[in-house]
Order: sequence, then structure tokens, then C-alpha cells
Amino acid sequence: HGILVLRDFKTVFANEAYAGMLGLPGAEEVIALGDLRRVMMTDEVDNEAYWRMAMEGRLDGATHRAGLRTIDGRIVWIDAIGRMIEWEGEPAFLLTVIDVTERHIAEQELLHKTRQLQELNLQKDKLFSIIAHDLKGPFNSVIGFSDLLASRAEHLSPAKVADYARL
Repeated sequence: HGILVLRDFKTVFANEAYAGMLGLPGAEEVIALGDLRRVMMTDEVDNEAYWRMAMEGRLDGATHRAGLRTIDGRIVWIDAIGRMIEWEGEPAFLLTVIDVTERHIAEQELLHKTRQLQELNLQKDKLFSIIAHDLKGPFNSVIGFSDLLASRAEHLSPAKVADYARL
């Protein structure tokens, strides 16, 4: 697990596991990056607002999924949980992160497949509705002639029953 200690968005401590997630050789390089926002995905809506609330202690213990850009430009997905602590006599934010990249990709693929299946089901339902509607007329004719034939067969000649049956 990666561990960070932050003040505002500035890293004051990082472990080797977190450095490895970012593709950095050591924790010192994480601290040298300074602001956590340098590696945060900037296209995530409300991501910074979430972290700001978390660092203010309003979301202690809440888990958040976020994307981080590594030094070589890859995206690493993390599940992060944080809480307020005291670090060297001052308030800070302790963040524990787990690399869930493979899981995130699998979940996104599953969501995509689910949407595709829902769309296919809608198309199937529409097709069956059209087929049912289109068959209703011919079946009504068959049922009508069958009822007519059943109710009058004993009063009709065999030739007439055969004519009705053909219709």
C-alpha cells in the first residue's frame, strides 16, 4: 500500500510503494514533486473538490477512486482512504492508496458490456414488438376462419369445409 502524508496538497511524506506506483525511484522524488495535483487526473470532475474536503477532515475514512498520471504518462487507478492526523506537531492528512488499475479497467469493461447488452435487449424487444404486431392481423384471420369453420362445419358440405379450410 502506498502511504502519503499531505499538508494542503503538498506531500510531506511518502513511502516507497507510492513512489513505485508513480514510476519514481524513491520517496524523495515524490516529495520533490511537491503538489499532489501534479499527478492527479485533471479531467476528473470534482476530483480536487473531493480532496479539498477530505483534507479539511470532512470525509475521514471515505474511500475514493482516482486516477494518477505516472512519470511516463501511464494512468494508475487507485482507491484511496484518508484521515486527519498530527504530523510533526501540525495537522496533516494521512492517505493510504491501493493500486486498483486492473480492477478499474475490468469494471469499466464490464460497464461497457452491460450498456451494449442493454442496447441489444432494447433492440430485441422492439423487434419482437414489431413482429407481434405484424402477426396479429394474419393470426386473427386464421382464428376467425377456424371459429367459423368449427361452428358451421356440421351444416356445410365437405366441399365447402375444404374451401373454408384452404382460406
